[in-house]
Amino acid sequence: MTKPLGYYVSLPRKSQHYKQIQSIESKFGSFLQQLTKRELLNVLAFCAGTCASEDHKKIFGAFLEEKTKDFGFLNQSILFSLVPFIHSVITERENAN
Repeated sequence: MTKPLGYYVSLPRKSQHYKQIQSIESKFGSFLQQLTKRELLNVLAFCAGTCASEDHKKIFGAFLEEKTKDFGFLNQSILFSLVPFIHSVITERENAN
């Protein structure tokens, strides 16, 4: 069973990215259930692609749509933490069908 977003990305309230994670969770749910599979795959590609370098955000930013642009403001370590989370969400959805 997939664990919620907060399990993979647990930030102190004073973190500069805390509000962004809270906003993402508020918009899309703690299991990103408001995102379609295509949107999840695009965010996953963005997260994985930008883990190598902050410079890759410009290149992989094309994977983000207007709806998911909030992910583009997160730092590399958070994006890296999102990769296994999004993968597990996609896998769980596929197994449920």
